[in-house]
Amino acid sequence: MEFYHIGLIVSDIARAIEHYQSLGCTLGIPRLPSEFFLDSSAYLDYEVYGKRPDTLHKTKMMFINIHGLLIELVQPIEGETMYKEFLNTKGEGIHHMAFYVDDLEEETAKLIEKGIRVVTKVKLASGVAFSYFDTAKVGNLITELVQLPK
Repeated sequence: MEFYHIGLIVSDIARAIEHYQSLGCTLGIPRLPSEFFLDSSAYLDYEVYGKRPDTLHKTKMMFINIHGLLIELVQPIEGETMYKEFLNTKGEGIHHMAFYVDDLEEETAKLIEKGIRVVTKVKLASGVAFSYFDTAKVGNLITELVQLPK
């Protein structure tokens, strides 16, 4: 398992970027990459608590790198998602820690065996697969595991 990023839920990515840029060299953000969107209509596989949702969702995202720490800014756009639920109930803040894994199914089985629930499971056409696990009992932090295409 290798650390990947921290996920930060925000209500407006543009406003968040403006804030971080205003801090200038204090945080050392040289250049910000382009935002991208996740659209559940394009997922090959998509489950929330073990069921395929009836509604679609869209999420705007952007990664920023602050002194080697990758932070994923996440802005819910459309549909009911765990991101939107977090924003509505807790406000903006750190939502998850993500790790790369070699075998997502194997790691999922280990976590389920320990009583950890899978919140969301996604497989993209690119072959990237990721799942979020309800590890919020301690520290109020979700865990995301990401498997890159083989």
